[in-house]
Amino acid sequence: MGHDIVYGSSLLALQRAVQNNIKIILESPSFPPVYESSENKEDWANLYLQLMIDGNVVGGDSVTAVRIDDDFVFAVGKGNVLNKLKYKNIYIFSDKNIMGLPGPSKKNKSFKVIDSLEPISLGKPHKSYIKTQDRFVNEIHVYKKGKKAKTEIHIISQLSEKQLYQFDYSDTMARFKCESILKEHGFEGSPNGDYTRPLRLDTVAREIIEPMHQYKDTEKIKFIYGN
Repeated sequence: MGHDIVYGSSLLALQRAVQNNIKIILESPSFPPVYESSENKEDWANLYLQLMIDGNVVGGDSVTAVRIDDDFVFAVGKGNVLNKLKYKNIYIFSDKNIMGLPGPSKKNKSFKVIDSLEPISLGKPHKSYIKTQDRFVNEIHVYKKGKKAKTEIHIISQLSEKQLYQFDYSDTMARFKCESILKEHGFEGSPNGDYTRPLRLDTVAREIIEPMHQYKDTEKIKFIYGN
């Protein structure tokens, strides 16, 4: 008959595998970003550990390529170690690094863009999350691990492919807009005696994430959407 298998590494994917006691192939597993809630990070870590203990992670956390055909799924790990499993159903939470899927019925046209910044001049944070009505700089996460830790700022935007290449939506403009929004919410620059420096941030990195395209389920391949 074969196995039911999950493909993906999101919290939802791990939950599906644990709750149904089925095997999972991890797609580029990585711990949730620092700005995620502590509950989500703890849940992900516990589920990941449980799957490892139960021996339900195909190829461990080092799978580099996956291919599926009508009856089998092939997972290649580091050192070209091949894992071959006959599957009954495979639940797809990500279409990255996997071959053999049907063609998408609708291509995704929206990209999740994460701009990471660090403060050059920023007073003590008094808010950790700001939500806006705009797709560009839609969310601002202000994260500080401890009193002595450096503040991190992560901006989430939803952009079209065209916008990715326009200066008006660049990491520079995201930084300017973020600085403006923080000021509107009462943030100030760092104090210097009786003087408060202007609020100023610096861009560290930009990550562009393309969500999964839309697919029609087949008899044995089921697509699951969401974070």
